[in-house]
Amino acid sequence: MSLVSFRRQLQRFTAVALGIALLCGVAKVASAAISAPTSTVLVDQTTVVPVPSLSQSPLVHMELLFQKGLTKTAATVQFSLFHSTYASSVLFQQIAAAPIDGAAATTAALPISCAAGGTDRARFTVALAAPGGPSPTSLVAAGCSSRAPRLQLSCSGASCTGVYPLVVTVADPTGRVLDRFSTFLDVTTGKVANPVRVSLIAALAATGTTPVRTASSILHAVARHREVAVTVAPVPALLDLSARRGGTVGSDLRTALQGGSALLGDTYVPVDPTWLASSGLTAEIARQRDAGRTTLTRIGSAETLPLTPSFVGEPVLPRAADLHREGAGAVIVSGSQLTVDPAMTSGWGQPFLLSSDGTTIRAVATDDRITAILRNANENPALAANQLLGFLAFRYREAPGLVTPRGAVITPPLGLELPAAFYDAFLRGLAITPELRPVTLPAFLGSVPVGGNGSATTRFANRTTSPTNKALAESLRAGRATWTSYGPLLSAAPVAANRLDHRLLAAASLALSPQVGLLRASAVNAEMANLARSVRVSTSSFTLTSQQGTLPLTIASTAPCALVVHVDLMSDRLTFPSGQHFNVTITQAATTVRIPVIAATTGVLPMRISVTAPGTNVELAGTSITVQVAATSIVGKALTAGAVLVLGWWWLSTWRRSRKEKLAHGE
Repeated sequence: MSLVSFRRQLQRFTAVALGIALLCGVAKVASAAISAPTSTVLVDQTTVVPVPSLSQSPLVHMELLFQKGLTKTAATVQFSLFHSTYASSVLFQQIAAAPIDGAAATTAALPISCAAGGTDRARFTVALAAPGGPSPTSLVAAGCSSRAPRLQLSCSGASCTGVYPLVVTVADPTGRVLDRFSTFLDVTTGKVANPVRVSLIAALAATGTTPVRTASSILHAVARHREVAVTVAPVPALLDLSARRGGTVGSDLRTALQGGSALLGDTYVPVDPTWLASSGLTAEIARQRDAGRTTLTRIGSAETLPLTPSFVGEPVLPRAADLHREGAGAVIVSGSQLTVDPAMTSGWGQPFLLSSDGTTIRAVATDDRITAILRNANENPALAANQLLGFLAFRYREAPGLVTPRGAVITPPLGLELPAAFYDAFLRGLAITPELRPVTLPAFLGSVPVGGNGSATTRFANRTTSPTNKALAESLRAGRATWTSYGPLLSAAPVAANRLDHRLLAAASLALSPQVGLLRASAVNAEMANLARSVRVSTSSFTLTSQQGTLPLTIASTAPCALVVHVDLMSDRLTFPSGQHFNVTITQAATTVRIPVIAATTGVLPMRISVTAPGTNVELAGTSITVQVAATSIVGKALTAGAVLVLGWWWLSTWRRSRKEKLAHGE
């Protein structure tokens, strides 16, 4: 091997070794990043503060929940205040990735253990100060001896108003960053001419691991903030689910609505009316509306709990024509469902006329960037609430001089249920933020004009096609046809009929996958088929001792509810004075009906019994039996008459003899 080739191989070996070492180092860093604890949760925070002055340095309080055991270490927390936000796009960037450089003011690293108080929670106090303003006299925390640090602004008075990112950085004793996130402070003078109308929709789903318990906790949070107008939007099926499971959603809903909140009416479960109509199930849309309104009406009177026009917030955009046909007043759609997303325009949040398939309907669009914040609410509810409050307050700050009212509708997308802690934090901040005015959805539509503040009056829906599911459509169609024909059969059990109806309606829910929907629809069909198989009729033959008598007909049922069946009696040689066609209500395991019958002749007479669902040709049970009619001869009749005469002569003779003996004894 030459020296040149040896050097080349040595260089290659060195390069490979360095590459392996570099990869190992990157992997080690990535592993450390993955294993680093990032479970810092914002529990509570001061969201609105007055502008600092030469005489006042308002305090900002913050409570954090740390990973178990972290409060007992030398880990630290640092607060960094950045300059007020100047664009909504920048604000969302600050939410997605907390800024590192360019802070206007930063505190020293504060020990978590000092503020923990022996728990996994730590409470901190920081002062917001103007140049030359007073130093805080409060302690950084109850258990610390040092004073609360200052976050000094480079402005004074009204010029300080704005929404300021406040970055929280958690580090271990070596200075390694364990967690960093952005929250916001709304610095305000409290004087607002035309606040942003905010309509929060508290959506209550009927699906999930604990839908009844989750719904009750959300309603309790709404009730705790009765001074804040909220629109409660329960999936009506949830009320039935709660009643079956012994929940209190109905009473909790009545309590939550007592503070002036509105009740939002909708279909029994969220559905796509376009898909139902295209699948030949147009009648199901009306059934969904009727069942939803009837279910919601049960929680109180229409005078105290008015139902608003129906709204739809599904990810599938229904055609406006479908909604008009069913009486919807407006729809809530995602901005991404429109040809031009209004979130990227100055008129975001303004109502508009949604044009689709040649018809229009009033609509409001949600912002997908807000939806992204809401999706994080289950992990860090108070932080998501504060970030959302910061964005809404900035909506006012970016154009504070507008005269025409503007607003925003906040609603979670289908399938996302926000925790009660989010509603607690958001409603608490909404009540004290001067730039925001909480309103119900009807009040929002009544006060925020279509096309206001230069926004588009008409917007257009993207061309979308509803997903096809022929198997589910066919199962729903067959189930509805069977349920309709079985209506008279279940007329004595309205609760059972209503339950089957609601289960069919629930199978069409958009919240279910097509596979689960098909399984549920098939289960309802199977249950109704079991009802048909549950009826049995007596197969034993009868014997009559004469040509007139009664036949005891026994009909048995294993159904869990009462059934009304139709009985047909057929025979060429038997007549039935009370009628050969009649209904029987089966309320127990076996019901016996006595049928008057007249035989035209004696002997063995055939008879057919058919039991059907009333008003249909669906036979539930049927059998052919024989009726044995016994004949009585003339000789038998004569012998019987002779026996009667002999018995009478014997009785008369005995009576006369006894009478003579009594008279003789008396003489």
